Amino acid sequence: MARYYIMASMSNVLQQKHQNMDIAAQIMESLQEMFGYQGTPVRDHMLALIARFNVAEVLGAEIQSEMQVDMALETLPEMFSQFKVSYNMNKLNISLTELMKELQNAEAILKTKSGETHAVSSYRPSSSKPKGK
Repeated sequence: MARYYIMASMSNVLQQKHQNMDIAAQIMESLQEMFGYQGTPVRDHMLALIARFNVAEVLGAEIQSEMQVDMALETLPEMFSQFKVSYNMNKLNISLTELMKELQNAEAILKTKSGETHAVSSYRPSSSKPKGK
C-alpha cells in the first residue's frame, strides 16, 4: 500500500524511473540517493540530466544507461577532466546516481584543494565494478 501512495505522489518522470521497484523501501532508498543530500553545482546538474533522460524515456526514447553516463560525462566542465580520464581508465560500469555521488566526491576534493580550479589528481573511484559489454 505504501508503494502505491509513494508512486501516486510522484511526477510522471519519477514514476517511470521507479515503476520496476516492487518494494516501497527500494523507492525510498532511490529517492534518498537522488534528493537526500544538500545541493552542489554538480549534483544539481546531474539531477537535471537525470530528469531529461527520464522525460526522453517517457516519450519513447531508449538510451542505454552506459550511453547516458557517457553523455553526462561529456557535459561536465573542464575542472572534471582528470575525473573523466580516471573513469575511462578504470572502465567503470555505474548508474547515473552512482556517477552523481562520485562527482560530488570529486567536487569536494576540488573545492578543498584550490577553490574549484584545480583538476582532481588523486581521485580514486569508490566503485571498482569493471565495465561490461
